[in-house]
Amino acid sequence: MHSDDDSVGDCRECQELLETISEYLEGELTDEMRRDLLVHAQECSRCAALLHSLRRLVGYCRIEPGEDMPAYVRQQLWLTIRRELYTDESSGG
Repeated sequence: MHSDDDSVGDCRECQELLETISEYLEGELTDEMRRDLLVHAQECSRCAALLHSLRRLVGYCRIEPGEDMPAYVRQQLWLTIRRELYTDESSGG
């Protein structure tokens, strides 16, 4: 856990959350991994905010029924999100 003044990624749990968040949102984590992620988010306000924002984003994307997103598009979307998160983290923002 870290203080609110630190950026996401300052501790091992933050890094693990960033590495597994797409699997969490897709429902692909084991029960133990899911529980660990949620416990960390309860203790870390920055990771909690990130998780909340991404849940909302995924929810918005699922509002409109339609065709499933092709796997390669989903993969590129997650790669872009991760790249943005790491870019934000490294710039101190």
